[in-house]
Amino acid sequence: MKNVIPGEVYAIPLFLTDIHFTTRVSLKDLRGDDKKFAYCRIIEDLGSRGILVEIFNKVGTLDISIEEVVESMRLFPPVIITPLPIRKGRWRRIGKQENYNKEQDSMYSDITLVSGAEGHYFLWRGGHSLGRIPDEAIEPYEEWIYWLAPHLEKRIIKALTDEGISF
Repeated sequence: MKNVIPGEVYAIPLFLTDIHFTTRVSLKDLRGDDKKFAYCRIIEDLGSRGILVEIFNKVGTLDISIEEVVESMRLFPPVIITPLPIRKGRWRRIGKQENYNKEQDSMYSDITLVSGAEGHYFLWRGGHSLGRIPDEAIEPYEEWIYWLAPHLEKRIIKALTDEGISF
């Protein structure tokens, strides 16, 4: 089992959306100049609650500098992922940002997620539960769901396309 460390950057393939999320992927399947990736940075491993990551609006290959990735903008607010894409080799570690600080580099205290169900929504911000919020107040917040690799990869492709970023 692979542990993740805050500040690590992973390459997210944009060409495996039709491959089942539990399928193990070899490095040779990911190599090639025609293979394009988006990138995420680990913000925090929340244990059984998932892994908090931020996705960047950068597209490239496995051979990209960490600086080039982390100096780009977020594609959308941070999300929670399952550890499977990392454990199965689908998402590959390309390096770790030196001296990563989740508050300074990822604005941790501003990250806000909503969880729960109708009539019972809760707000989470910067590592703290802020309690219940009314149903009509959840709209502006990212939902705390466990994104599976293919679903998040499709969301990334749509967001990149919407922003006019070609790949």
